Amino acid sequence: MYDKENILAVFKTSDSLCPLIEIDAQSTHECIGDACISIGAFDGVHLGHQFLNSKMIAAAKEAHLPSVILTFDIDPDELFKQPEDIHKLMSNNLRLNTLRSLGADYVVALKFSKELAGQDLQTFFEQTLAKFMKVRQIHVGCDFALGKNRSGNVDAIKAWAKEHECSVCAYDLVSDLDKPVSSTRIRRALKSGYIEEANELLGRPYALEGIVVHGRKAGRTFGIPTANIGIQNHYVLPCDGVYAGLVQIGNKVYPTALSAGFPPTFKDERILSNLELFILGFDQEIYEYEVKVSFNKFLRPMLTFKNTEEMKHIIQHDIDVTKNLLGNSAFEL
Repeated sequence: MYDKENILAVFKTSDSLCPLIEIDAQSTHECIGDACISIGAFDGVHLGHQFLNSKMIAAAKEAHLPSVILTFDIDPDELFKQPEDIHKLMSNNLRLNTLRSLGADYVVALKFSKELAGQDLQTFFEQTLAKFMKVRQIHVGCDFALGKNRSGNVDAIKAWAKEHECSVCAYDLVSDLDKPVSSTRIRRALKSGYIEEANELLGRPYALEGIVVHGRKAGRTFGIPTANIGIQNHYVLPCDGVYAGLVQIGNKVYPTALSAGFPPTFKDERILSNLELFILGFDQEIYEYEVKVSFNKFLRPMLTFKNTEEMKHIIQHDIDVTKNLLGNSAFEL
């Protein structure tokens, strides 16, 4: 069995989140005043992002300043890349809420635009941010850069800060097994079927959000009804296979045996779902519900079954393994 606190880490309730301030060119939000900030897109909110923000929050407390995680309303890739080249680890909503759970006083989400991306660091700090806060400390990764052609690198930010009564802390990348923790490394692990490695680098189980859609309804015919989840193509779906995981429906989280990808047994059928769940202890219809699904352990690759009996036997084994790992009843949030 898994540690309950760890497996439920991705299912945060709203009362545990700090305020979110969304800012665009027309915003008139009250100025925060002097502030200690981190800056980043933070796709995945992995261990490196968590370390950076924990350092920023601790420094803010020591300096008696508000702690602010500064990010963007969308992933910058969404503006500059073609849809087929976007491979996000989480939705913008999930990313912002995960950042809000880290313990900062505020998460500020700037509306990302080509105009914002084209600003030099002087314009960014002295005009865009100055309306909402007076930056006293900046915390970033050592490879961070902002602005046109990434000209606002750490050295440039330090030079600007020296002239504006501001300090800069740039941190080395967090490593695991002597390799830097990065969103790229996590994507590679997910696509290769190494879900445990991805979860370790994230510091929590990998999770996706999607809508319950109509599927083949084949499972109903042999007593194993499933819920089909449509996941948008620009999110990283783990390697095709069967996993033990959890699904949040309302304020409850249920263990689930889940199949990611398109089963070879039904390869000739047109289906809209790329994620299929057998939810333990749940038998209601939830079409059009938005749900959050976590991938806790890889169980097996996709298989082509000889007949229905073989399929039922193997799927039941998947369900039994999931029960042993995650239990057979819902968790209340």
